[in-house]
Amino acid sequence: MSCQECDPALSIHDVSTVIQLRQLLKNGTDVNQLNAYDETPLMSALRREVDPRLIQELVYQGADVHAKNLWEEAPLYFAVAKRARDSETIKFLLEHGADIAGGKVDSDRLLEGTLRNNRECVELLIKYKFKRNFPKFQNFKINILYRNKRDFYRQYKRIVELDLKPSCYLVLSNYLDSCASEFLQMRSVYLYGSLTLEKFLTLQNPFETIPDHHTMFKIIIKIFKELAGDKYPIYEDLIKNQIGNKELLGILETKIAQFCFKFGISTQSEKILMNMDLMHIITQYLTTYEFVMLLIAYPD
Repeated sequence: MSCQECDPALSIHDVSTVIQLRQLLKNGTDVNQLNAYDETPLMSALRREVDPRLIQELVYQGADVHAKNLWEEAPLYFAVAKRARDSETIKFLLEHGADIAGGKVDSDRLLEGTLRNNRECVELLIKYKFKRNFPKFQNFKINILYRNKRDFYRQYKRIVELDLKPSCYLVLSNYLDSCASEFLQMRSVYLYGSLTLEKFLTLQNPFETIPDHHTMFKIIIKIFKELAGDKYPIYEDLIKNQIGNKELLGILETKIAQFCFKFGISTQSEKILMNMDLMHIITQYLTTYEFVMLLIAYPD
């Protein structure tokens, strides 16, 4: 450990490594300590364009992704302003609930410049805005037949409130319509009882009310059948992320227990496939799709 990392005078707003951060937190420093401008360490780190691993560690350690400084700027605003091309960091913040809601000065059109130079970043923000807000609009219609007469700003401003001029919504109209179309399609797909694919995507814990692993597995299979054919190019990754390895491991444990009870274990390959400790290790390296295919291979 370097002298700098041990320096008791080092401020949490100036750390540049995960080791430095952990040492300060171990010594009792508040992960959300404010500086003279009401910036949190997360804001300071984003403004200084530090290693993305430090950003992630701050969030894992409890950094407030919703905090605002004296100018009402939130962490995601700093991320877009300073590292718009670092889509992984922006996506990480979005996945942990960060937003880019207003409050900034009216003349500060940050996202307009970002739209011109990095449309991918703006589309990422729109994608998560839809995930957060679209379920509130149950009577939404696209009306594609009247495209030339549509006011895209008026139609989508309620769902996607970003720091953009009304004309920018026309520029983004195809992507906005694509997001809405995928959500309307998800809204019509029922997985179990009243659980639609839309609710599955937007609920914090979509499996919370599912009674057993067998039913859970049937839902997952239905989801993968629905994903076939590239119906959801925008939201497919988030839908798969909602399934999660924790739930899949629970299903795997149930399948292994049922198999051992019904048939026992006789061959060497069965010993491997029925060793839960070993499968815990193996499944860490599988994608969600690969994990589901593995589960299908286990007999019921």
